[in-house]
Amino acid sequence: AITIVASISAVVVGRYFERRKEVEQAFRERRLQAYERFISKFAEITGETPLPPDEEPFMLDADLQAAISAAQAAEPLASETAARIKHRLFERIAASEQAQVAVTPESGSWRPFLPGIAIKVLHERAGVMSYLLRMQPGSVIPSHKHPHEEECVVLEGSVMMGDLVVGAGGFLLERADTLHPPLRTINGATIYLRGASPRAEHLV
Repeated sequence: AITIVASISAVVVGRYFERRKEVEQAFRERRLQAYERFISKFAEITGETPLPPDEEPFMLDADLQAAISAAQAAEPLASETAARIKHRLFERIAASEQAQVAVTPESGSWRPFLPGIAIKVLHERAGVMSYLLRMQPGSVIPSHKHPHEEECVVLEGSVMMGDLVVGAGGFLLERADTLHPPLRTINGATIYLRGASPRAEHLV
């Protein structure tokens, strides 16, 4: 009887351990499958590797999805930090572009323009010129008109246009396509002008 009980016990114990191994193996396989699905879903969310079309979709818990989305989201910058970054970026852009034209008093050259008048071109583009005129005493710019407005600033001395006298620091604006009276100086003047590039056909 003892032998029979021992044999039965051995069989039961053996089957118990075999079943335990089967359960543990099944648990490991299921856990591996769940882990693989989690990795696949994570890759899908982050854009790494999409799930195969024939695979059953695996849904993450809402709180886990929210945590992943929060981890991917960029943290907002403080307004002062954002403004400082923007300022530095614009400074670098401005430094990299040829946005300035500088002409020193020593650079450039004066050339004869009209009797008693010399011209120094500062900048010219698309038919518009910025330039200086150095007028000797008694010199005159004859009546003329041109297709653009002309701005004039008197830098030194004074100029006359009809009865109008404009001294150093004064400003003149001549409208486009209008006849400009002669511009003359008695004691000499240096003026800055910006308008249509001077052409002989502009003279009247």
